[in-house]
Amino acid sequence: MKKTAMFLPGNPGGKLFAFLLGWIPNRKIAEFAAIVLVCITVMAGAVGLRNLTIANISSLEIPAKNTVAVSIFPRTDDYLSKVVDLVTADHEVATLLAAQGDVTFTAHVLPRNYGMLGMFIEIEGETDHIRRSGERSSIVEWVWGTESDQLKVIFSQLDQPNNERVPLADAMNMSVKMTPVVAVDLDLDSGKVVRKKVTSTTYYGDVPMPIF
Repeated sequence: MKKTAMFLPGNPGGKLFAFLLGWIPNRKIAEFAAIVLVCITVMAGAVGLRNLTIANISSLEIPAKNTVAVSIFPRTDDYLSKVVDLVTADHEVATLLAAQGDVTFTAHVLPRNYGMLGMFIEIEGETDHIRRSGERSSIVEWVWGTESDQLKVIFSQLDQPNNERVPLADAMNMSVKMTPVVAVDLDLDSGKVVRKKVTSTTYYGDVPMPIF
């Protein structure tokens, strides 16, 4: 056992430790420094990946509607603007959004058979057609759905931890909490709203969910 590596042969972790911190004479201090260094590296990597994601996802700020549209699949600004315009043209949806007051919204543009709806809304009765569908052949398609113009658009209200209004430019901040308001099934080919679901909680209850 002493001659067999636990995970990777050649003890790369030990060699890296010796290279970076071997100059520290006190072993306990060196180990503490290693823990701090690992934590900093992990956090910096996570923030870097988050910023990279934000820079590459399809999103559009729509100031006239206090809304940031975010798409799962790559979409143009014109596409996202059209989707939001069609959904908010529905009288019931417009009334629901107006009733929230002076707040900022996200509009997540998802395929109708998106598999992780629980992050956005209550899913009772929402995923039956997904479980029955035999169209998707891989776990990726099962999770992300299939790209089409049969859409599910979910409007969520954004709040700061102190319940203050979130400026549109700050919608992607890590401190922002997302609370669902209404989910809409949209047939983009006909431009018609097919179905609406009003909800104020996700599948996980009152738990902050990621915006993207």
